[in-house]
This record gives sequence, C-alpha cells and structure tokens, in this order.
Amino acid sequence: MKKDEILNASRKEHRNKDLAEMEVVYQAGSHASRVGALVCCLLSLLSSMLAHTMIYSPWVLSRRKNRN
Repeated sequence: MKKDEILNASRKEHRNKDLAEMEVVYQAGSHASRVGALVCCLLSLLSSMLAHTMIYSPWVLSRRKNRN
C-alpha cells in the first residue's frame, strides 16, 4: 500500500476524527470527573463539619453531568 492509500483507509476507519484530539478529550473528561468528585467530597465534608448536616446536592449535580 502506498502512503495515500494508508491515510485514506485510516481516515475512513476513524471517520475523519483526529486521534490526538480524541485522546485529549478523553483525558480531559477523566481529569474533570476526578476533580468534580473531589469537590463533591470536600463540600460534603465541609458542610458536615461546619453545619453538622450532610448536603447531597453536589452529588446529584455530579451524577447528572456524568450521564450526558
């Protein structure tokens, strides 16, 4: 196979998506979900310590964002 044939086959297989961009988007989503979970933990811990109550709204919002 020639270079052009290989490139065309690769583009067809990946539907003209850039593999590097796909990897960056995947890693960004992974990091964002970890940061979101950490923020939920910190908010829950802080509210538990300061107000002696547990708030669940950060967990609800976090779960909703991960579904979409």
